[in-house]
Amino acid sequence: MSTAGETRIQRGPWYWEKFTAGDRHTARDLAALRKGVGRRVGDVPEMWPFYESIVSPTRPVHAQPRIEAEHAALALFALHQQSRRECMHRDEVGLGTAARQLRDSGRFSPEAVDRRMNQIATAADARELVAHLRGLVGLLRTTDLPLDYTRLRKNIEQWHYAEARHRIRAQWGNDYHVWRGRPEHDREAGRRGDDET
Repeated sequence: MSTAGETRIQRGPWYWEKFTAGDRHTARDLAALRKGVGRRVGDVPEMWPFYESIVSPTRPVHAQPRIEAEHAALALFALHQQSRRECMHRDEVGLGTAARQLRDSGRFSPEAVDRRMNQIATAADARELVAHLRGLVGLLRTTDLPLDYTRLRKNIEQWHYAEARHRIRAQWGNDYHVWRGRPEHDREAGRRGDDET
């Protein structure tokens, strides 16, 4: 509940947080949300009932990173969820973690997933980021790997700001290249170095 002087920026939980797979309206809702792929905020009237971000009447919609990020996350979630019985939103599965699981799944070459992650991480703006995310989400869908859409929405929103982009890239990189032990040749070099001291 908002108090005097406080501006509400969200009506309720995000769509993917309250999503129930198998609900009788699920297929219709997801089809409406998929229409938002590649489209601007507000251009798809069927999506309007699903927005939780509150639009300020004093600022144009296209200038509000928050609702742009929600729009993108709704469309991406709908792509990911299509024909899936389990909810593809999963708390605490950030983009780097999901991409690492995809890389480790053996369904795609590690180099292919690396290329996708490089494209995502080097996106110059939020629109380019979302375009690259679409490809990765398609791969996650084919392997039934979930993603934290609440975190992704926040990442997309923050991508508008240079300092935040550095932080997000670092987090994704850390999660994607989680420490797996030193390669064999590094261990050998380390042992040789230890012997020389």
